[in-house]
Amino acid sequence: MKAAQAYLNFARERPNQFRILADPPNEPEALERIADLTDEQNGKLEAALRDAAAAGLTNPTVDPALAAKALWAATNGIISLSWRSDRLRADEDEVAQLISVMFGLSSVSGHAPRFGSSSHI
Repeated sequence: MKAAQAYLNFARERPNQFRILADPPNEPEALERIADLTDEQNGKLEAALRDAAAAGLTNPTVDPALAAKALWAATNGIISLSWRSDRLRADEDEVAQLISVMFGLSSVSGHAPRFGSSSHI
């Protein structure tokens, strides 16, 4: 899915900004602004998922708003594996593969998108 590729690219190209989005500072104004940005982007993903369901590409019984939030949260979790310093750390190729698997599992067709790697996360 293009949204996941764009988010992964953002995490690679701007790792500090991604970390702030994924783990915002405990400051009320910052939390609110980041939540607003996240809601805006998840709204776009929700609309795309709604369109995909209407076209028969995803499960039409799944709530697009919940699916968007779940995919966003799971993608954050997968990308954050690259921050680990232990044996559970995922390099950029594995991060891309994990995201591809996740989106493949969430599609009706079972064809997972392939996300390539080009730089460090």
